Amino acid sequence: MDGSVRNIIIGSIILVLVSMYGGDTMGSWFVMEVEGDSPPNPYSFKTSLNFMLTEYEVELEMEGESNDEKSDYGDSDAMLCDSDCDELNDLMIGKIQKLLYVAILAGFAALYFLNEDDEEKGAMACLAMGGAGLLAVAIFALSFPEALDDDQGGFSEMDEDPSLFGDESIDEDGEFEADAKWRPSIAFALVGISGILGMATYWKLNSESP
Repeated sequence: MDGSVRNIIIGSIILVLVSMYGGDTMGSWFVMEVEGDSPPNPYSFKTSLNFMLTEYEVELEMEGESNDEKSDYGDSDAMLCDSDCDELNDLMIGKIQKLLYVAILAGFAALYFLNEDDEEKGAMACLAMGGAGLLAVAIFALSFPEALDDDQGGFSEMDEDPSLFGDESIDEDGEFEADAKWRPSIAFALVGISGILGMATYWKLNSESP
């Protein structure tokens, strides 16, 4: 097996593992921040939402005090949602996580087949690895904003259409002023890169085969 191909496959597997188990930073899929103040009252606030694969974190800063809390998407007493975050749970656990497991298993299968000098099966395993990663990224990009709005209603409260990227200023008759920003985070990029590497390896093996 070509050493460069092996290293690419191992790197692709590592990227997926980091996106799953990288903690609050490397395992972050989506972040939203709302910062503002209420002019009639002498206080300002900042709310940060950080969404990982199986849980999310809410951090609230107000008048110099900070409160940080994590919840699983399936918690019945979830801080963010009215009950459990059904849509987010179905998306992140029911779809994204399963696709990431497929990508990891396909990566190890590719290493096995290539070690046995079976480049045809190795290439197909790389195709499955890359396809699963890119599909996970596509499903997340298309579904996460809607799922978040269904569970939490933040976009509807801002009178904004659910979107993957955004920056919105909020002013309610001078009584409430805030700036909201949201975007995908590191884990989203890691899985996308992993998927691209998997597809590139598939193309490389195909181009080299007789």
